[in-house]
Amino acid sequence: MGDMLEDVPVPTGSRESSWLTRKLGQRKSTKIYALPAKQVFEILDAYLQPDSGSTIKSAAQSIESLLPAPPVPENADCLSDLWILLLEMASQVPYDHPAQIKLSYFSPVAVRAINNDKDGFHFASRPEGLMLVLGEYHFPGGREGGLFEDIDAARWINSNAFVALLASSELPVAAHKGLWSLRDALEEPYSKKYSDSEISAAAQWILHAGQWLFRWIQVPQEVTSQDEQSTEPGSLWTDGGSGYSLERWRFWRQGFQSASEREEAKQETKMLSSKAVKLMDVLEANYVA
Repeated sequence: MGDMLEDVPVPTGSRESSWLTRKLGQRKSTKIYALPAKQVFEILDAYLQPDSGSTIKSAAQSIESLLPAPPVPENADCLSDLWILLLEMASQVPYDHPAQIKLSYFSPVAVRAINNDKDGFHFASRPEGLMLVLGEYHFPGGREGGLFEDIDAARWINSNAFVALLASSELPVAAHKGLWSLRDALEEPYSKKYSDSEISAAAQWILHAGQWLFRWIQVPQEVTSQDEQSTEPGSLWTDGGSGYSLERWRFWRQGFQSASEREEAKQETKMLSSKAVKLMDVLEANYVA
């Protein structure tokens, strides 16, 4: 795993990319205490090794030992640093590597294992703390929001795979993030600059969390005004409104089908799109009369 991370091109030439260094540096400038990123990275890197003797529990306990002893310094935000580091590591792991699964297994265990009794950690150590970081750092915006300014295309795809795996593990991670990725990729006009990366990222949600997503269609939830706004359609989805529906699912499926046949699309995009189509067909056939 360590070799794999070193092989991933990052601006600094080190295991910790400039994106992570910058984000943690910003937090350290305003926080009294920050988690020692290098030590945490080494613990997680050892856990992710294929032949590692490190377990999820032992890794979580090792990280917990790095937290400050009670009373926690005022304004300490070290658990947010942990969630940021998890996202950064996931972005460097190829979307189809087994280490993505191991990292996704670790995250909910860490959420529940970190000592929740220390003052100041009550919110950050719950799933909501991870959700907050996901919203702030993982999804920086759409095509006009500088999507690839802080995170390049490969890391964007890898990150979507990780968050999709978290969603499929039933850890609350803001339910609509999968829909947002699918909407950006398949409900907006084709873009030579963005579409390959967007479609490959959206495919991760079908391949890693397709069954979980399809449950939203099987058993529609009550749509609040906030949900309606969050799940509003893209410019190409004109046959329906906000939220989840079988018709929208089929529109996404057709979008993947078109991408798999698009001459100018990258081979990787075609391959992932084709896999997504096949899985969507299976899920629909199994659950729709």
